Amino acid sequence: MNNIYKYGFYIFALCSLIFFNTWNISRIKFKDTEKIQFNKTERRLKSLHKSNIILYRKVHEIYGYEITTGEKNKILSKDASYLIVLLSDFDCSKCQENELKNLFSIKERLMSFGIKILCITKKEKVNRIVVQMRSMNINLPLFYISDDNFLELSFDIEYPQIELINKGIIVSAFLPVKQDYEFSSVYYRELIGKLIDKYL
Repeated sequence: MNNIYKYGFYIFALCSLIFFNTWNISRIKFKDTEKIQFNKTERRLKSLHKSNIILYRKVHEIYGYEITTGEKNKILSKDASYLIVLLSDFDCSKCQENELKNLFSIKERLMSFGIKILCITKKEKVNRIVVQMRSMNINLPLFYISDDNFLELSFDIEYPQIELINKGIIVSAFLPVKQDYEFSSVYYRELIGKLIDKYL
């Protein structure tokens, strides 16, 4: 009988240990998941805050240079609508590629609304961006502008930056969050769609 109690105690102790370890692992995983979600939300809020800074800013007519010929032409005027992406140095190559893919995927839709897509950079960044776009087989208009004009359009030190400009006014801006591709998809799917309906 004593052996039965002893074995029963060992089984109970083993089950208790397994239960405690499982519960502890689940608790740690939940805390980690909660922390990851909190950090993601915080980064998204920071992005939205930075993007809102430039809203409704007036944009002057801007001249840019063709990357192949170097010819100077007016690329932004006050009587048209544009979706521009500012490209420069980037910490996450895949993140910038994701934004270019998103833009390329909605190119036809935007053109049907009379919105021109422009990729804009600085002269010293052209070669790097051309290589990236060619490797992705993406054909989007790319221009370089003066450093002063580039800084005038920028609203943060991180790139890429997306801006929807309607008749000389920035009506939407977006700073992608690194490796948060879901956030970018929501922007293109929801916000741009609503702004197109509202402003055009």
